[in-house]
Amino acid sequence: MNSVAGPREASVSWHTNLPTWTRGARGASTTPTIWTEQDGPSYEHHTVFTGLDFSMQYTMWLQAVDEWGRSATTTLQLTMPAPGQRPMATAAGSAILLDGQPFFPLMVWAPCSDRVPGALAAGIDVFMGTDCNQRQVLAAVSGRAFAIVNSESDDTQEAPIIGWHYPDEWDTFLPSDVTVGDLRRLAPEPPTGLLSFLTLTNHFYSGAAPLPQGRGMYPALTSIADVVGFDLYPLQNWCRTDRFGAVFDSQRELEALTGGKPTFQWIEARTMDCPATDDLVPTADTVRAETWLAIGGGADAIGYFPDDWSPTVRTEIRRTNDQIKDLSAALVAAPADASSDVPAVKVAARSLNGALYVIAVNTTRAPADASITVSGLGGQTLRALGEQRTITSVDDTFRETFGPLEVHLYVVPPSGWADEGSAAVSTVDTPSPADVDATGPASAGRPAPGNRAPQAKTARQRPAVQVTRRAGPVDRVGFASPAHDTPPQESPVPSLPSSTAPPEEQGPLVEPGTSWTAVPPDAPFSAPQSKGG
Repeated sequence: MNSVAGPREASVSWHTNLPTWTRGARGASTTPTIWTEQDGPSYEHHTVFTGLDFSMQYTMWLQAVDEWGRSATTTLQLTMPAPGQRPMATAAGSAILLDGQPFFPLMVWAPCSDRVPGALAAGIDVFMGTDCNQRQVLAAVSGRAFAIVNSESDDTQEAPIIGWHYPDEWDTFLPSDVTVGDLRRLAPEPPTGLLSFLTLTNHFYSGAAPLPQGRGMYPALTSIADVVGFDLYPLQNWCRTDRFGAVFDSQRELEALTGGKPTFQWIEARTMDCPATDDLVPTADTVRAETWLAIGGGADAIGYFPDDWSPTVRTEIRRTNDQIKDLSAALVAAPADASSDVPAVKVAARSLNGALYVIAVNTTRAPADASITVSGLGGQTLRALGEQRTITSVDDTFRETFGPLEVHLYVVPPSGWADEGSAAVSTVDTPSPADVDATGPASAGRPAPGNRAPQAKTARQRPAVQVTRRAGPVDRVGFASPAHDTPPQESPVPSLPSSTAPPEEQGPLVEPGTSWTAVPPDAPFSAPQSKGG
């Protein structure tokens, strides 16, 4: 290995018996959702998966394509460790980073320690503030998630802490003409390696009434915090059933107000201030719709408030959080232009490593039918995530139907990615933080490798990944014979020394579970080299 995987990375070195272009992909289910950049053409390949989430289980895909367009894919399974020592928390542009890797916080506000296990089970990974014994909350969170403490806390050196927060809804208590100097005298600068978080009311938003003292405090407030959020609560603050679209629009306005800093929004998760009538009580559908409207509007983190939920809301929060974690790298990626011909359907798009992602939400409690346009779609096929269906676009446009408050999430894989189904699967489990060796697989069911045994390679980064193989025979993943006897006239590999015809027997092979290399049965093979964190 020429490089070392970081704390939230996994890397695989592998080779093919022909020069190929290669690309990796990962996902938390049976289909890829995040792709790496393409590399090649080469025999030797080094694929790095970044931005992996703590305690998540992933399937990793490795795909090779030769100069005749023949592809083969194989997979790994990887389990990421729980958080270890406190990471360095920073912000770059609109992304929150932990140890330099994008991180999408999923938060609750001011929990007591007895609420921590239930929140963790629902996919919460950041606990902001506390109304109870802070040391007990930190002890319950440590090694499992992260915490953000108040600006006056003496516990900023505790292991799980990644930031501190200014007074909640501070804009309510400040004069309109407050200055940055005034604010800095009222609250300290965060220590190095910690981010400062600020939650505002919704009164900065043009669709909300201003505070009695006006809106003049917002430029100063948003300039001092690293990460800025707010609470809107259309059902339980405004007592309105027809303002879900404001969740999206207000998030967009906050993005502009902060000048591109990371932003977040608190999502109403049960009754608070308004009557508990059926149309005003937050439900699983409203929580899901508001969450994805906030993300579509540009939120780089999500919080749920309060933190005591009905069983159906809890189930939906878990489902939504799982999807957010699976897509988190794409959700903080560069935006792409997207629009709908129906104002009630809010649409947003992101682009990452050649893949395109689309979020579409019906903001009403009536069915809707919309034509959605996404720049760069270009007639490609969209996969509706979690729905087992695809949609083919016409140029940059496709049509979709929506139920009341329905959310649709789509992904378009990078050009040239071949969905070949699952290949033989190896298991990669991340042990506790300690130096381990990346070893070769068991040889059961595999032809004799020749005279050279697999060479172990010591991992230098903690925690490291050990590659093992499930018991049973090793299946080879090969290329189907091409329909033509000679390469196409416009070869996708003009820089390769091209032969006059494809190899007679088969194209490049990937031997899953061993060296990720296809070789003749009697030839030597190399041990897989894999690290992760």
